[in-house]
Amino acid sequence: MNRCKRQSDNGADSVYFGVDQLNMRARASINFTIDDLEEIARRCAPKGIRTYLTLNTIIYDHDLTIIKTLLDAAKKAKLTAVIAMDQAVQPMLGK
Repeated sequence: MNRCKRQSDNGADSVYFGVDQLNMRARASINFTIDDLEEIARRCAPKGIRTYLTLNTIIYDHDLTIIKTLLDAAKKAKLTAVIAMDQAVQPMLGK
């Protein structure tokens, strides 16, 4: 969460982030989780900072359930947008 705070405190107008194993930084030592989405939105919204959840990995059939849960959480948190690379996710967006 410190990365998000640093970006918002240093004048960023947007933050891009991934969650757990569903982003290209999945092997990083610290990753955001689905539980962080509401806090990210809560920190960024008052400052007018746009929040973009990136799903930039190949999505396999076994990932679809977590993707649905993640998209529901993103909608509930009122993130600005979800950026999805895999066409399997695109029909699930906007619902």
